[in-house]
Amino acid sequence: MLAVVTLLGATPAATEAGTRREARGWLELEREQSRYRERVEPLTLPQQRQLETIERSQYNDLRALQQRQRRDVESDRRRALQRPNLDAPRPVPRPEPFGEQRRALERQQLQMRMRQGWSPFGNQ
Repeated sequence: MLAVVTLLGATPAATEAGTRREARGWLELEREQSRYRERVEPLTLPQQRQLETIERSQYNDLRALQQRQRRDVESDRRRALQRPNLDAPRPVPRPEPFGEQRRALERQQLQMRMRQGWSPFGNQ
């Protein structure tokens, strides 16, 4: 009876694009349903109830499709964040502030401990 509206399966690159696509889907569905109602009027009460049931079913189908697409986009985004991008340049470690001074101080402390601990007669 009513044409089922299908949305493009492409995943939106941005949330705004996805929102626009969803809005377009809802508007297109409402237009299709109103065009159909205009063509088949007047309807008997049982026909009208059947049509309302079909329309509700279409709304639910569209909502389910959009939710599935959102979940797919989210899972793709999570997967992309979890796996390392081997093509991306590796981060260069930044020089540690006061790193050279810290290492020099550690060297001096180690040398001092070695002098204090070393004895020509081995008194340990």
